[in-house]
Amino acid sequence: MLMGSVFNPEKNKNYLGTSAEWESLFLSFSAPEEPKDLGSFLNIAERGLRYKTKDYPPGVFEDNVRKHAARLVTRLLLFKWDELPVLLDRGKLERLFWIHDIPELGVLLDGTEGYVRDATSVEKETDAMLANKVKESEKDIAGKIFSEKDFRLFILYDGAGDLLKGKEFNHVDPEALVAYLLDKVDGNTFFHFFLSRWIDSDRFDAGFQIRPDSLDYTMKQADRFMTNLEKIKDGHNGLYVLCRQIIYKQLEFVRNVWGKVEKKQRIPLFIKNSSVLDETT
Repeated sequence: MLMGSVFNPEKNKNYLGTSAEWESLFLSFSAPEEPKDLGSFLNIAERGLRYKTKDYPPGVFEDNVRKHAARLVTRLLLFKWDELPVLLDRGKLERLFWIHDIPELGVLLDGTEGYVRDATSVEKETDAMLANKVKESEKDIAGKIFSEKDFRLFILYDGAGDLLKGKEFNHVDPEALVAYLLDKVDGNTFFHFFLSRWIDSDRFDAGFQIRPDSLDYTMKQADRFMTNLEKIKDGHNGLYVLCRQIIYKQLEFVRNVWGKVEKKQRIPLFIKNSSVLDETT
């Protein structure tokens, strides 16, 4: 899977923020004000750890659901809103970011010292039964804990995922589609940013093998999303352009962080053999 296969010919579009600004979100940011009515849920979300499986090197990916949601809301500050090719309701986007992962906290796979984790994207990608079970469980939990308004938003978000995955969908909601896409982009770029830094650091463990499907997940997902976005090109062209640009920006970011690695001999073969480091793409 070559990253260049979906790379953007319009490389200078920065209405989503620069790669340097994207990096800064992973290092530090001022936490935005949280919705008071979600306070109890977000307190639990802080205990929802991400990347906590044996497939990831310990201590490299320090993240939780609360921080992930706050980072997504903060990411909107990077947007040049008057340059976007489609009008979006910023308040609706923010609400989607705050609520979208809350139901997953009730789908516990395991727990350690009061912490829990959801199934990872790669786990769900490789196990359709697990993915369907988690999806239905999250929907059931959302119906029990959310207000009617938030539940409708959650269903729109879930439908946006169906669209991007090539499943049947009933409605195209611009904010839900952008929220779903940015959610995945945040996880993918977080993974490549911190993995590349670890590989270039003194903490690197040559004996730890990263799953190949984790390494190529971002690129495979980008290709699949690009393909399925074609379904909305005619009726929602501005939204189509924005979503493609988000994917292009993600791939540019991934290329940049791997290009900065000084200890090139440590870079996983998949990354070396893809077009990630090809400056011409």
